[in-house]
Amino acid sequence: MDTSNDANPILPAPGVSRNHALSTEASWCLERQNDDVALNRDPRRVASENSGRSRALLHCKDTLILGTYNVNTLRDGDRQLELQFHCQQQHIGILGVQEHRIIHTDPTEYRTTGTSTLITSSGWRNEAQASQGGVGLLLDRKARKALLKAAPSASKRILVAEFDGNPKTTVIVFYAPTNCVEEEDIQEFYTDLRTSLQNVPAHSMSVRR
Repeated sequence: MDTSNDANPILPAPGVSRNHALSTEASWCLERQNDDVALNRDPRRVASENSGRSRALLHCKDTLILGTYNVNTLRDGDRQLELQFHCQQQHIGILGVQEHRIIHTDPTEYRTTGTSTLITSSGWRNEAQASQGGVGLLLDRKARKALLKAAPSASKRILVAEFDGNPKTTVIVFYAPTNCVEEEDIQEFYTDLRTSLQNVPAHSMSVRR
């Protein structure tokens, strides 16, 4: 019986060593097939898959917990550590903070709180010179590593943060005025908030807290 047509096109023929078979036509076909696969890969896609992957805030298989909290004040370092401890216990990656009442001259201020990072925009003083207001973000290590930028918006009541990823993630934390504030100030705040939302790129994922 003629078995020449039944030969396996990949494995070497009986009695032929594997090293010798590398120079055969079957081996050449296999190498060319592998080359074609490599050539068909889009290098831009490979770069997109790998760029910033370790720093990305969101991953399909990971859970990210976000929260928001009106803290009344965070001027005391012990209060900051207490907040960080409870966030760590509840596995909260990003916490939006309102009314921290911390006043500083820079637009944003970063401070290490335990194993987390507290980012704040400055509060302000009322007519009695008492500190009030202020918004911020408390980030765990993963969120801090993914942070690209954080800055106040047009309003001192709004802080916008952008995180690495594909797509990027934008978190907006704000402190809305109460009913006792002048109507003009309330309208101005919501106008600024609308502007902040409109400035988020269409392909980004946005979260408002």
